[in-house]
Amino acid sequence: MNRTILPVIVALALAAAALPARAQMGPPVMQSVLRVETHSDSASPDDYIFKMISVSRQLEGGVIGNVFYVYKHNIDEANTGGHIAGVNIIKMFSDETMFMFGYSYNKIDERSSGLRNTDRDRWVLGLHHFPYKDERGNRITLSSVYNTQTDWSESRAIDFGIAYKAMLGDKWSARMGYKYTHGLGAVDTHLLNQWNLDFSWDISKRWSVDLGYLFVDKVFSVPAPGAQPEDDHVVRTGLKYTY
Repeated sequence: MNRTILPVIVALALAAAALPARAQMGPPVMQSVLRVETHSDSASPDDYIFKMISVSRQLEGGVIGNVFYVYKHNIDEANTGGHIAGVNIIKMFSDETMFMFGYSYNKIDERSSGLRNTDRDRWVLGLHHFPYKDERGNRITLSSVYNTQTDWSESRAIDFGIAYKAMLGDKWSARMGYKYTHGLGAVDTHLLNQWNLDFSWDISKRWSVDLGYLFVDKVFSVPAPGAQPEDDHVVRTGLKYTY
């Protein structure tokens, strides 16, 4: 993909988010997140710091626009980083159902490895349904998400997930979920099972902190005889600020 395309897309999206609010448009909401993540997988046991900034705005009716940028820093390999930028459009069909269409551009920076930098851009299409919600904020989420490289032929996969968010108090909540990932195309097989449990605490109206655990069950096989991918245990914690 031409490297000039992404900055143009992001610039247009940011410009749209910064337009003066009209009657049908909501105010822009900006958030920044700092997250630390550690992995147990011996093939990729590194620790990471993620720095993200995100801007969202209700454009009109049930349509929400979002732009984001993420920098992924490898703590164990300080010379390796990753940059991700993207745009999402969310359509709320009702209080129970929403559709998301997204584009992201991922640039992996490997300055000292001798390998060429790797650029990837992807489409994401997701359908989310909330069969149960109550006034306290408890809810069940069912999701189906399709993602692919932008040529629609490489690295295609589909996820099916279920999650439950439970309010433990006025400021505490927990989220537990399961996700099934299936590869499509040349890799037509069950790839992953993922289970997560996350806790969140609203320190104030602007600050919140979370702590979570993710278990990645790798059920796919690799070409090497007798080789089996190692499952990954991920512990993560983050701090979020809403401007």
